[in-house]
Amino acid sequence: MLERIENVNEQVIKKMFLLYAESMADMEREFKDRDEMEASYAAFLKEFIENPKQMVFVETAEKQWVCGLRAVESEPGKWFLEAVETMPGHRNRGYGKKLIRHVTEFLKGIGAKKIDCIIGKSNLSSIKIHSDCGFKETKEPPVNCWGELEEGRILFRLEI
Repeated sequence: MLERIENVNEQVIKKMFLLYAESMADMEREFKDRDEMEASYAAFLKEFIENPKQMVFVETAEKQWVCGLRAVESEPGKWFLEAVETMPGHRNRGYGKKLIRHVTEFLKGIGAKKIDCIIGKSNLSSIKIHSDCGFKETKEPPVNCWGELEEGRILFRLEI
């Protein structure tokens, strides 16, 4: 079931850390300790969702969050999906595909005409999931919603 995160509290932060455990582990060395990292992430998430052109979604199963992503409207009708991640214990069960399909339907309902995402060339699982959801590889440079070129990656697009 799709859930949009609209409030940030201690419980949301704990659940996000569980959901994004692999990504958080990669970032941990950038902070003096885990408390500093949690505080920084909480501030980022709060600021992120306060912007009406930015949303955070999670897919739930068995009363827990199993995958999530962020969506950013970079220009009217053009959205960008980022930070798509499924918890390791819930992979290969279709949850990522459900999440992407639910989010694209939601975005379509609010006027999205185009949805982009950038995927690493070697991330075959993500390429397959996005392709199964109708995304097509483009020949455009992989520039994210922040205007940054992401070398070694591929820009995928869903035209609605």
